[in-house]
Amino acid sequence: MIKIESDCLKYPCRRLKDLDKRYRTKYAMSMIENLGRNRDIGLNRFMETENTRWVCPRCGNPVCVHNGKCYHCEEHGYNAEYCS
Repeated sequence: MIKIESDCLKYPCRRLKDLDKRYRTKYAMSMIENLGRNRDIGLNRFMETENTRWVCPRCGNPVCVHNGKCYHCEEHGYNAEYCS
């Protein structure tokens, strides 16, 4: 039984590689790296780091990975990796 995608024999498949390339280019984020970190440190620690990485410092709510915007307080571009 496959628990996470990185356990798959075809990992990473072409579709995941294409998605990863698009997200690296547009959003400074890697799906493949995220799956590897999830596997290495576990889901709970991975979520802890992601919940601090993608948070608005003004109000503490999540920031959208696609545009760096906080939809709670309408601030934009607070993720340092997104803005670089």
